[in-house]
This record gives sequence, structure tokens and C-alpha cells, in this order.
Amino acid sequence: MDALLHQLCEDVSSKNNTVRKAALDKLLEMTEEQVEWVYDIWDIMVEKLSSENSYQRSIAVFVLAGLAKSDTQLRFASILEQYLSKANDDKFITSRQTLQQLWLIAISQESLCSKIVDFLYENFINNRHLTTHGNLIRKDIIYSLSEIYKKRPDQVNLDKFEILIHLKCDEKESKELLKFLK
Repeated sequence: MDALLHQLCEDVSSKNNTVRKAALDKLLEMTEEQVEWVYDIWDIMVEKLSSENSYQRSIAVFVLAGLAKSDTQLRFASILEQYLSKANDDKFITSRQTLQQLWLIAISQESLCSKIVDFLYENFINNRHLTTHGNLIRKDIIYSLSEIYKKRPDQVNLDKFEILIHLKCDEKESKELLKFLK
């Protein structure tokens, strides 16, 4: 691991919000493209998924989603269940962030795409935060599905989701969510 990566990995663990945010922003910028150093920080980020600190879990969610496109060894398959569990995290924001990032993994890892789509469908019905923040959770799910559909239309059955939207949402929310699917 080079010095910059080492420093960024230390900084994303900082208790200083400014330092932590700057390091995360830099890592996310770097992972917009494929990177050769994916496995230099892989285990560090996987470990953060289990952190007691929700900020650290969120950092892992973002960085691992960014690294998915560089994961030529297909290690994501071995952590997918752990990653998906963050969609039902105790912290609402971590749950939302996970749902918002899932499309990046689905379009980068074809072998995981159908499993992620099925997971999104299930979470539209059974996410722990639906009773308190259902409209936001459903919006994040439909957003991820629409992004997956743009790149892998064969993997998403839009009719199935349209039916679900009509069954689970009021008219106003249905109209808003259906816009994402068009």
C-alpha cells in the first residue's frame, strides 16, 4: 500500500469530522475509475462493515461500492450478505446509503446482479425502516433499480415493481416512484 492510501485509510478512521470526510471524498474520487490497489484496502473496508461506529459502516458501504468495479477476483460475492445487511442497519442513514449504493455493485458484478435486484424487491416490502421512513426507503430502492435497469435491462422486471408500487404506496408516492422507472 502506498503512503497516500495508508494515510487515507488512517484518516477515514479519524474522530475529526473534517479529516474523515476529506479522506472519504478522496477515496471516492479515486474509485470513480478502476484502480489496481483494490485489494490493498479491501480487508480494511470489509472490517469496517462490522464496526460499532455507524460512520465507519457507512464509509465501508461507500468505498466497497466504489471498489466493486475493480474487484477482478470477485471477492464481493463472499461479502455480499454482510454488505446487504447494512440495508437494515440500526441507523437509518446507513440503511439508506446502502440502498443507494447497491446499483454500483449490480452493474459492476454481473454475477451478483439478480441477487441484488431480488434483495431490493424484498426490501421494498420488508425493510426495518419502512414504518418510520417508508417513502425514503422505497425511493432509494426504486432509484437503485432504475440505475440497474439503465445498464442491465434484462435483469430488472419493471412490471413486477410497478405492481408492487401500486400495492404498497398511496397515489402521490406511486406517481413519484413510477417516474424513476420510465
